[in-house]
Parts: sequence; structure tokens; C-alpha cells
Amino acid sequence: MEEEDSNKKEIKNEIKEEKPFVRVEDPEIHFICSSCKMNEVVQYKGTYPPFAGNIKLLEPCYVMRDPFQPRAKTKPEAFIVIGADCCICEKAVCKDTTCSFFYAKSFCIKCAGENIHQLPKEVQAKYRKQVG
Repeated sequence: MEEEDSNKKEIKNEIKEEKPFVRVEDPEIHFICSSCKMNEVVQYKGTYPPFAGNIKLLEPCYVMRDPFQPRAKTKPEAFIVIGADCCICEKAVCKDTTCSFFYAKSFCIKCAGENIHQLPKEVQAKYRKQVG
């Protein structure tokens, strides 16, 4: 009996000694486009932004909460996809059409141009139109 009581006391003490829950603020991830040098702080990199509900992005992207919308605790929040890493050179590029090209994955303009022959004809035409 005494052993059981001492075990209960130890468990109660362990519970009391637990650290209180502290909400971790959004991490700050510094995004810099390798092409235009746009510099922005984003809150997430990946395919499932935790503040965007059940949305899955097609590739790992740099995502920020929409700074012009209030934060919501019970519903998905508005967000902005700032950029992604080039699937060939792995450098960060923003989603501006002068910096990146998207076909199933993001390419920096340089890598897309160097590998255009590997893309379908329709996609090559889209790339040429985008680059001008």
C-alpha cells in the first residue's frame, strides 16, 4: 500500500513539474530570389501550410500568411505563395514570370531555357511566349 501511495505522489509531482504550454510563434524563414533578389520573410516552406486548411501544394513552396488579412484561429487563413526552389539547380526563385517558369515543378528561367528541348512542344511554346 505504501509503495502505491509513493508512486501516486511521484506521478503528481511529475505532473506539477511539467512546463506550461507555450505557443510557438511562426518561424521566420528568409526567402531571397536568386534572380531578382526579392527578399521576404515567410512563415512556411513545404507542401502543407498549417494555417491554410487542407490545401496541398504541388511542390514545396515558400509560403507566407497574407499580411492584409486578420489571423483566424478556427478557419483556414489566406496565404501567398512567394516562390519555390528550382527543380534543377535548387536555387530559390520567386513566382514572377521573369524569374521562374512552372511546368509540373518550378524552374528558374535559366534552367528552363537550358532544358527546353526536354519539355513537350506545347510547353516549349508557353515558355517562349513567357520569355518574349
